[in-house]
Amino acid sequence: MKQWFITFTGFLFFIQIQGQVTTIQDKAFKKQLIESGITIDSSGKINNRTSKISYLVLSDPEIKNLQGLEVFKDLRSLELNGLQITELPDLKFAPFLETLIIKNCPRLESIRLYENKELLDVELNATALKEIDLSFSGKLKTFQFENNADLLFVNIANGTASFDKGMMQIEVTARNNPSLEIVLIDDSINPDIGKIPYGYEEWREDYLLVSQRKTLVASNKNTESFKQ
Repeated sequence: MKQWFITFTGFLFFIQIQGQVTTIQDKAFKKQLIESGITIDSSGKINNRTSKISYLVLSDPEIKNLQGLEVFKDLRSLELNGLQITELPDLKFAPFLETLIIKNCPRLESIRLYENKELLDVELNATALKEIDLSFSGKLKTFQFENNADLLFVNIANGTASFDKGMMQIEVTARNNPSLEIVLIDDSINPDIGKIPYGYEEWREDYLLVSQRKTLVASNKNTESFKQ
């Protein structure tokens, strides 16, 4: 009986140790992490105890797979520039994330930000994203989305994306998204249909704000659906 107890305890200990490592498969991802000072062994395993970083920038154009990124649970700022990734791990692993910058990732088709309620600043530029949903990010202060050729729908109706005294509460920059049809934001009091409020003039040439059910919708004038 005593021997069984020792064996069982040893088994539990083994499981606990195994749970402390994460494997990085992408060689370019592994290389850049090492260059950033992250300890990774020859088999690509990273000890979770060495992953307590709050800021990470990845810019190696050879990176195609970010499996293992979820080990960085303390991230407050993440920047991805020029990667060849097609998808991003669900960022719910980083509940404290405040800044997210993704640019020049032309193959990135989807992103999930439903659990990232601490986001303050987001840039999503030059991607293959078809939709962006930031409606769960109630603290958002700035949002930039530019040069997303396939982007169809954006939702920033997070409870604060409204006009107060004619000013947008979130600083939004939107340029050169030729396929974009809808930008959903929160309703404002007595919205002036078709008029771009002060501070939002850069949308004047591309969008028309209309009131629709307790929301304001910005429709892209360049799309066929709008022209009809």
